[in-house]
Amino acid sequence: LEDRPVSRITENLITPAPVLTRGHRVFAVKDTLELSCLDSKAVIRYTLDGKKPDVNSKIYSSPIIIEKSCVLKYYAEVPGLIPSHIVTSEFKHTEGSYSLSLMTSYAPQYSAGGDMALIDGLNGGSDFRTGQWQGYEGVNLEAVVDLNAQKNIKNVSIRFLQMSGAWIFMPMKVEVYCSMDGKDYLLAGTRENRISERDMSTHISTFSVPVNKLTRYIKVVGINRGVC
Repeated sequence: LEDRPVSRITENLITPAPVLTRGHRVFAVKDTLELSCLDSKAVIRYTLDGKKPDVNSKIYSSPIIIEKSCVLKYYAEVPGLIPSHIVTSEFKHTEGSYSLSLMTSYAPQYSAGGDMALIDGLNGGSDFRTGQWQGYEGVNLEAVVDLNAQKNIKNVSIRFLQMSGAWIFMPMKVEVYCSMDGKDYLLAGTRENRISERDMSTHISTFSVPVNKLTRYIKVVGINRGVC
């Protein structure tokens, strides 16, 4: 048995990165954040203002209560070991006065956080792998926003990502409809896509449709490209 080869790491040991075990990306009133680390001897330090935490930053000792939007940055340290890398989590406070109904289903692997992702105020970046984008496959995007009161709306905007190399395309066009009762809708405007499906660059495009009318319900339809 003593002749069996052994493999172990004994130098340049690092501290495992801490993880967020409780908290919501979007919250209405207040939220509770909890952090943990696999190494029970680790000390977690954090900031809530988006600044890089260091040895002078606050030590995590109990759940963090937040009541406004913030950027949480945190890392773990253990005496004698290399500190972990810094983890960043963003939290968005919303009034919670709007609601969203999805008429079509998004692809499960591209949920962007769930059914309210399209109005949570958080924007996706240039990489679809981050989980910040909501994807629709084989169906049109069709969603209805209930403003819960009649309001004067100037325009409606929605962002899309195209990465043709990963078979992610812009919609053919976006249609915006308005309704007072949630039953009868009138077309407010249309915005055509101007980016070729053969363009292999990464594109993020905002489709903005002028509305300029009093309404309560807004329906947004992104027309699927169909067969690629």
